[in-house]
Amino acid sequence: MIEQNNVNHLIKTIKQALMTENNSHLGIKRVAISYTFDEINIHTWLRYSINTQTRYIKSQAQNTETLTLGSAKQWNYQSNHYQQAKISIMPWLNKGFNIYSAMMFQALDHNKDSLWNDLAEMTFIIPAIEMVKTETSITLWCNCPIEIADQSQHLDSYLNDAFSYHNNLSITKLTIDQISSLPKYPEWENSIKQVLNAMKQSSLKKLVLARKTTVEIIDHHSMIKLVSESIKNEPNCNIYFQKINATTAFLSVTPENLYLRKGNHIQCDAIAGTTSKGSSSMQTKHLAQSLLNSHKNIAEHQYVAEYVKESLTPLCQSIKITKEKNILELSHLQHIHSVIEGKLKTTITDFELLETLHPTPATGGLPKSIGLDLIANIESFNRGLYTGALGMISHNITEFFVGIRSCLMQDNKLFIYTGAGIVANSNALDEWQELDIKMESYLSMTYDISYQQ
Repeated sequence: MIEQNNVNHLIKTIKQALMTENNSHLGIKRVAISYTFDEINIHTWLRYSINTQTRYIKSQAQNTETLTLGSAKQWNYQSNHYQQAKISIMPWLNKGFNIYSAMMFQALDHNKDSLWNDLAEMTFIIPAIEMVKTETSITLWCNCPIEIADQSQHLDSYLNDAFSYHNNLSITKLTIDQISSLPKYPEWENSIKQVLNAMKQSSLKKLVLARKTTVEIIDHHSMIKLVSESIKNEPNCNIYFQKINATTAFLSVTPENLYLRKGNHIQCDAIAGTTSKGSSSMQTKHLAQSLLNSHKNIAEHQYVAEYVKESLTPLCQSIKITKEKNILELSHLQHIHSVIEGKLKTTITDFELLETLHPTPATGGLPKSIGLDLIANIESFNRGLYTGALGMISHNITEFFVGIRSCLMQDNKLFIYTGAGIVANSNALDEWQELDIKMESYLSMTYDISYQQ
């Protein structure tokens, strides 16, 4: 639980720090305060915060957890407006701000559905509060517009809004009333035929098709339970959680980094090719070996790895594959995993990286433009942040996740998104069953619920 005395102490300490900070950058004061693990519990704030602008990010590669609350400044753009965003945001990055970002898979088609209408296609935000937990410490950052920081009454309201909470939240397990999928299997089969025909008639080599499964649930507060269980049960995954409004939230539990940049060093994941885990270690190893022996899965993976390497080559001084076709073992699934690393040219920014890499053939298609057009024509729903780019940009370190294994909870409905990579020798039933495996693992990851189509 959250104690009001502790909140009052937080606010008092932040106010004192802001009062003694004489510098502002681009109209925002930024102060940092160090805390112990006993003084701030990020998971407690995640559970009880009622701030509708809340993000939680767990980075497996950096071994960090970040919780952000509220907003000091925000930029919204239409899909692919990277250079426009660069012009506006680079001055803030150069002043040392962290910019948190969520980018949709591609532009919304408002004729399909309205689930994502409350979000911009590309969002960048400087939060009011950042709680950053490393292995050894917790740092709280406060970003406050100077016109608020200099007015005590406005500052009190600003900070109280950021730290708004309640302790009477009853969080229950997910109780499922009904499950339905879009598309149904006959439509899926027709879509696979359409893709395979396109591969024969064009340069298309791979396409990822998605399925949206709608789950009727009892209590929309159970999303927080889902986040908490994901943190506990998927230690090898990144986690991105974002509240969209009072009754809508998005979650991605993803093993895949679009990229991690530290200075001019960049590291990218190529993850494609999937199988389940076995009931024993011997069976798990057998399934892993079968995955590596699968021509279909190796081809699917190779397209992604080659795309990432070829895309990075003109942006880098040097580039190499540091892991190649390893098995990445998660709690319920296994994937083929390669890592591509490079040394970036000095003129390359994160905006060029995002424009070049997102989305990769792990979530879209190869070639990219043909794949995106075909997905837009075939899929009858908007993916939104599913398979989007999710993360944080700063001057020194930037990390973006690929938003797979995602769900959107809105009111009393949970929309779960899964995808399968289609190549020339794909079989519609096999790909459908792969979706089922991913679906079942997603639900059992948190609730031990057996999913049946």
